[in-house]
Amino acid sequence: MPFLSIIIPVYNKGQYLNKCIQSIVDQSFTDWEIILVDDGSTDSSPAICDQWSAQHSCIKVIHQKNAGVSTARNEGMKLARGEYLQFTDADDWWDVDAFQTIHQEIKYYNTPDLLIFGFTKITKDGICNLHRPETTGMFHRKEFFYKLIEEQAKSGVYGCVANKILSRKVAIKNQLLFNPKQRLLEDFDFFLSAYNQSETIAQSHYSGYFYLQDAENSSSGAAFRFHYPDVMGIRVKAWQLVEDVCGKIHENDIWLENELNIHFLSAFVNLEDLSLSKTISLYQECVSLLPGFMNYAPRGTTINTQIIAFLLSKKLIIILFLYLKVRQFVSSI
Repeated sequence: MPFLSIIIPVYNKGQYLNKCIQSIVDQSFTDWEIILVDDGSTDSSPAICDQWSAQHSCIKVIHQKNAGVSTARNEGMKLARGEYLQFTDADDWWDVDAFQTIHQEIKYYNTPDLLIFGFTKITKDGICNLHRPETTGMFHRKEFFYKLIEEQAKSGVYGCVANKILSRKVAIKNQLLFNPKQRLLEDFDFFLSAYNQSETIAQSHYSGYFYLQDAENSSSGAAFRFHYPDVMGIRVKAWQLVEDVCGKIHENDIWLENELNIHFLSAFVNLEDLSLSKTISLYQECVSLLPGFMNYAPRGTTINTQIIAFLLSKKLIIILFLYLKVRQFVSSI
């Protein structure tokens, strides 16, 4: 049984894939396996996957019809045999000593259920931005959840899929799977469940994973659309988990309300399909996510968002629709 199973969903990533795999093959630590899940790619990706698998017995390939990144990761988990699981994106890469450092961290913290480390985000212009946990050390479940909301809002490290390794035993025991129906933040959704089932979580400042921002081609194979209610739903789920584990934390309510405010208003500011039925449907979808926040009221920072916030708070949805139509007409002139 290898120490680490690296699961890589692949959808039309031919221009990046060799660099990604090579960075793993070149690791100074070698007790790993790679599971490449070709998610119905139409470029050179399937051939590249097969070439690497033919050269290395520790590289396995799954070819499937395009079903999305969540399904691809779930299929990879079924084939995995490692002590720990890790999810690499096909357009990213690793520092040569990354796995050695991660292995040392795991042994130092006496095999925690989950290890969270940093990552380096790189723009197409070559600008590097470091993202890593604010604190390091070993945390038990309640200690970890106490700071989750605030730190996720500040750094985003708890929502990223790649900067973590998870005990496969924990994943199997609790039947942890990515939700194929989750259109956005499926990684944060998955790891919220993983956090909730992990008794011990270690955090490290090591940041040897390199994340390429705005790489071409989505892993899902479909046109990307930002759906604000999805984001709101994950934020509420995180808040509810924290409250279940730690009780009421006033600061978390403030962080959550600020994020809900941004996404609630943005959903209508950026509404593309401007019909009455769509406006009503979007309102109902957003409001259904807020049963625990009956006193919540959106707040606008510009004249436009102030008008939208007022109409939302007064439930004047038909007037909101008319306002959005007028605004659309004026902007098109």
